[in-house]
Amino acid sequence: MPLTITRRALTPTVSNGSYVYGSPGAVVSLAGVVNGDSVAPIATLGAQGGIAMGANGAGYGFADRVGAGSWNFTLTGLGGSAASNYTLDLSGTVSAQLSIAKKPLDYFVGNGSQTYGSTHTMPTAFIGGVLAGDDVTPVVGLTSGGTPVAVNDRLAAGSYVASVTSLDGASASNYSVGTINNHDGVYRVDPKLL
Repeated sequence: MPLTITRRALTPTVSNGSYVYGSPGAVVSLAGVVNGDSVAPIATLGAQGGIAMGANGAGYGFADRVGAGSWNFTLTGLGGSAASNYTLDLSGTVSAQLSIAKKPLDYFVGNGSQTYGSTHTMPTAFIGGVLAGDDVTPVVGLTSGGTPVAVNDRLAAGSYVASVTSLDGASASNYSVGTINNHDGVYRVDPKLL
């Protein structure tokens, strides 16, 4: 007599997720997985389908490089080496939303100087907290008394605060300029000797 083994039904619990870029949290749990089996949810994320979710704590979440912003997701199936032994119960709530905040970066800006009328070179800046492989560069600006100033060879003699005012690069949209643990530099414009 043949033995028939029915696929085991898994019941998902789906919740909204809110976290900072690069630090994903679990948004799905699966009830009914046999201990030791490799199985994980497959979902759509925004307009992308077939996204395999990864283990995250006691549940499953998306990869750490999902971009900052709001994303809708919907469970569509199962993946993993043991997925063929299971079915996913899609009769309940299988959709939710991710709200991913930009990751704040701290910075350090060095000092710099120029002589009035000469070509300016902005101070060097360093940023901390960028995920490995992401392309983000700091943009330095000058202020006087809290007011931004245009930087050119006619910048008036005096001292200015040099700080990171924005971010550039392919991954910059996932980051923001932080408000704590920053170090501003001093940019000095010396009078031109005649």
